[in-house]
Amino acid sequence: MSTKNKNTKISKILDQIDIDQLKVLIDEVGVVVLQIKNYGTLNIGNPEFDESSQEDSESSYTTSESDSSYSSEESSYSSESDDEELPVQQEQEKINPPNSVNNDKIIQSQNKGSDTKNITKEEINKNEKEKTKKFEEEQLKKAQEVIQKKVNACSVPKKVLRVEEIDEDDDVFTKNESETLKAAEYVAQTKQLQNGTNNPVIDKELAMGYLYVNNNRVKEAVDYFTVFLKKYPNVVGAFLGRGTALAMLSNFEKAIQDFTSAIKCDPKCGDAYKRRGQTLVACGKLYEGLEDFNKAIELSNGKDGDCYAQRGSVYQMLKNYEKGRADFREAVRKNSMDFNSWNHLGLNNNALGLVAEAADAYARALQIKDDFIECYVNLAQLHKDAGNFQRSKDVFNKLFRMQPNHSNGHYICGVLYQQSGYHLAAIKEFTLAIDNRTEPISGIEKDPERMCEAWRYRGVTRSASGQFRLAVEDFERAMELKSDDTAWYMKEIALYTHHHLNKSFEEWDLESFYPFFKEGFCKHLIPAALHRYEEQPPFEESISDVDEKSLPSQNVINRIIIPAMNIGKYMQYDSQGFVHNKAQYLMAGMAAIEMAKKIRDVLPEWVFGGLTEEQAKPYIGKLHWRDVMKIAVKWRQISEPNDPVYWIDLLTHEQFEEGFGSHTPMFIGQTRVVRYYCQYQRAFEIVKKLLPEQLKIKEDWAEKVKAAKNIQDILDVMKSDFHVTTPCKSLYFDDPDKPGTKRTYEGTRLVVEIKQPGYEFAIKTPCTMPRWKLYDEELTECWKNIVRLVLTRKGKKGEDEALLRAMFDFTFYWYNFMPLSRGTAATGFVFMLAMLASLNYQINKHIPKGMQTDWEAILCDEPKKFEDVMMGWMKDSITQFDVESVPDFKRVLPNVRSIIECFNYCPQVKCE
Repeated sequence: MSTKNKNTKISKILDQIDIDQLKVLIDEVGVVVLQIKNYGTLNIGNPEFDESSQEDSESSYTTSESDSSYSSEESSYSSESDDEELPVQQEQEKINPPNSVNNDKIIQSQNKGSDTKNITKEEINKNEKEKTKKFEEEQLKKAQEVIQKKVNACSVPKKVLRVEEIDEDDDVFTKNESETLKAAEYVAQTKQLQNGTNNPVIDKELAMGYLYVNNNRVKEAVDYFTVFLKKYPNVVGAFLGRGTALAMLSNFEKAIQDFTSAIKCDPKCGDAYKRRGQTLVACGKLYEGLEDFNKAIELSNGKDGDCYAQRGSVYQMLKNYEKGRADFREAVRKNSMDFNSWNHLGLNNNALGLVAEAADAYARALQIKDDFIECYVNLAQLHKDAGNFQRSKDVFNKLFRMQPNHSNGHYICGVLYQQSGYHLAAIKEFTLAIDNRTEPISGIEKDPERMCEAWRYRGVTRSASGQFRLAVEDFERAMELKSDDTAWYMKEIALYTHHHLNKSFEEWDLESFYPFFKEGFCKHLIPAALHRYEEQPPFEESISDVDEKSLPSQNVINRIIIPAMNIGKYMQYDSQGFVHNKAQYLMAGMAAIEMAKKIRDVLPEWVFGGLTEEQAKPYIGKLHWRDVMKIAVKWRQISEPNDPVYWIDLLTHEQFEEGFGSHTPMFIGQTRVVRYYCQYQRAFEIVKKLLPEQLKIKEDWAEKVKAAKNIQDILDVMKSDFHVTTPCKSLYFDDPDKPGTKRTYEGTRLVVEIKQPGYEFAIKTPCTMPRWKLYDEELTECWKNIVRLVLTRKGKKGEDEALLRAMFDFTFYWYNFMPLSRGTAATGFVFMLAMLASLNYQINKHIPKGMQTDWEAILCDEPKKFEDVMMGWMKDSITQFDVESVPDFKRVLPNVRSIIECFNYCPQVKCE
């Protein structure tokens, strides 16, 4: 392109400049740069400018060619459009005129009429160059004079507009000047953040420090700001910049000092409070950080959404999820595109037990940022905890397509499979989590507790699938990280089961373990505290582990596993938090079938009945209820080695006297426990009723309790922990102190304990020796009544209902009794399945949505109410089942190995 053509274009460009907008730009930013490829360089506003002045970094502010430029249509720098940079070509299209002048035509017009016959080509070119240069100088001078006159009225020293030529390949700026120019633009972009001085010279120097911070050159930033502060000791922005750099270097104490200095310089600097708050939180001083965030929000008049997000994070750390949730809701209200705040809103909702609200928040975050890895992890875990296996699995699949080696993701996915009974699949996930534990972001190695859990969980799933040697290795790795981990107990059980692999299931007996061992496992006591316990012997070379590829015979699959699972699947609660576990289906079905066969073997008359009352008497005491229930307990034990399931009266004598019991919370701190919060309102109403009766409180307190809307309202009255005990009325025994009145047992305790922030609302059922004796007597009578009704049935109308009600009575007292360290709910339902199977029946209808049969019993004060609830759905769901069609377990499942093979196979069975 010729110089003439270039000058013509520059003239047209200058003609298009809106001087009024130019004034605003220069006044607002202090610098405007128009970058025009191959057009030459004009300095507008400073007639003394020449090429050498480019090296004067203190004479003007400019932006680098790689950053956003202003077109003549822009009037001011808008922070809202920082992320909407236009490519250089698009910026040029705004400036360039639509048509260009042809160079040849310009030359022709300049030489028209000249006699060129005796002039050489070289002379023509020389003359043209001289004319072109002269023309360029004249045009440049005129353009400068015209625009200088127009801008003189508003021109500010050191504030300039430059029109720069940019070659196709060459960078017009030197490295140092480029950094200075970037720094100048950084000032404009972060003007409010830095609390600039409005002095262009000082702000430009200040910007250089911020550029170091922005580019993670933090050590250089500290040195730079230190020198700067010696020169300008009271510049707030410098203290903020150096404090930020120091915090990035984890030098928190000095960073706090700098932010404090910034506050002293400007007590109304909200940004200083916010940054000091962040640093205080990083030091673990959460409450001091909260105070600073409160002040920052006050100074920003509540307009800074990031302040709410920062404060919300602190509340989240303090487990004050209600306040955290409120702050993150405010943060996303102010900035709906803040995906991090949406993610944290989801975390707080999840912690509060608000599953649907948490899922919505995570979805919003992923709509904004569809590759937000950690949000996918949180969403998958949410679905896992809510019992939505398939949804959780689908999210994990998407996560692993994006990041196949996400260690923490594989760990949580492993827990999902383990809780669902897919032990072999869980092993693979835990292995991936462990193999990738050193991943920089997702690696679990940096979290010793989670790393310990990963080793232990893999050991549990390997143990459950019969891979005992590898399981023990994993348990030992867990103990290396945490010497008192429960992995020690699991290792002992794995070794015990290994030694019994080729023995009958009858010989496998966890209750044979030393009582202190069982108590320690239940309470997670330090193994070193056990006395007189002899550790299991090492592995025997002659006993091989279970091969995961070994399958049960087709006969076992068709005649035992499938029928058993079709019975057991109806134990599933259709309630939030309860995942479908096929191993537990198999456990329930196998236990029910074996219990039914046991009853029929001991009592042959059970099958047909028809006896008189007198004839039935010799058989009624022949089989004790515990002989039946211990079968269910045993199947529950082998189905999940992670769970310490034991009879409480077989723990230590001291523990039995103290009253070992179950503990199931509905509400913790501020968290609605996913599984059991649905029972909160009903239990709360019972507390309101029983508290004035059992605690004998003042009348005015009683009135306040009566008017309470939740447990917190009652705590505000009581000011301390308290509990009430639900009554459980006897069906067969009178109260010796009140003739004609039925005996009342202690049901369960509804316990309220202050847990800051908030409280815990739970059920606790201590099994003391006197209580055990009373429930044993009641259950014995319930069982005798069932036996009597079965043996004397004549096929008359109403007999089936009477039998069902008797079955419900036993289950009612079993649930209230809570005789196991855990597993009472599952084994109680198994009892009902077994009773039906023993009579050649089974249910073919799932438990109604939201119903949890154990809670129905616990929150009823007498069996008749529980009977009515259960009859309401079960009586119409009973169908035929031939229990004799199932082969004898002892014959087709001769040893523990064959039973473990059944559990390994059961995930392949479809159960709808």
